[in-house]
Formats: sequence, C-alpha cells, structure tokens
Amino acid sequence: MNTFIIDEKVINKAWGADSQYWIKLSDYSILEDYSVIQLVVPDEFNKDDILDYSGIIPFYNIKRHELSRAYVKTIDNAKLQEKFDKLEDCDVVEYFWKCCHAYPYLFDRIESFQREYILNGLIKWCEEKGINYEVKL
Repeated sequence: MNTFIIDEKVINKAWGADSQYWIKLSDYSILEDYSVIQLVVPDEFNKDDILDYSGIIPFYNIKRHELSRAYVKTIDNAKLQEKFDKLEDCDVVEYFWKCCHAYPYLFDRIESFQREYILNGLIKWCEEKGINYEVKL
C-alpha cells in the first residue's frame, strides 16, 4: 500500500492557487494543473467523469483569508476579532498584514501557527479522502 508523505514540500504546496495541484490516488504523486490538462480521456466521458476516471482529485489548498481569520481567533483581542468578523473574505488578507505591521507583538507566532494549521488541515484532508499518510518533518 502506498503512503503519502507529508513533508515541508507538501506543506508548501498547500499554498498553491485553487486547482494548481492535484493528487493521483494510485501512487499519491502530486501533479501540477498543466499535467492534468494533458490527460487523454475517452470522448464519451463528460467533465464530471474525467477526474474520477483518471483517479485524480484536487490537492488540499489553504485559503489565505481562512488562515488569517483562524490566527486572529487565537489573539485575545475582542476589538480586533470583531473587526475581522465584519470583513469580507476579499479584504481579510490585506487588513491582516496591515495589522501585522502595526502590531507585530500580536503576530509574532504567525509562522509557527500557519505551519501547524496547514499540517492539521492536511492530516484531516488525508483522513477524509482515505489517503494513507505519514508525517515526516
């Protein structure tokens, strides 16, 4: 049985754009979107059948606004959390970085937080997809 190895390279791929990375379930290799486009599929398949036929699913992807909101929830600052709760997703990341520069003491754990958050998300994703995995960091 194949084992998907979660290492630093895999964690970094979670930052990819939507649909940039895909995982081939037969050997757990990660493909880039241009490789998926080149797949040869029988003419009678509709687009919903194509990925199932090829044994490929979209790879885990973290949204920057999701990570930003999750980090802010760890900060004990009700005013800041209230502000983030009111922001639209498209505005979260820009405001997050403005706060990061203005209040660096509140954001000094961001690197360790994001690594742990992505790792936990990857583990959950693997379990939901039935992917046999091992963490090697």
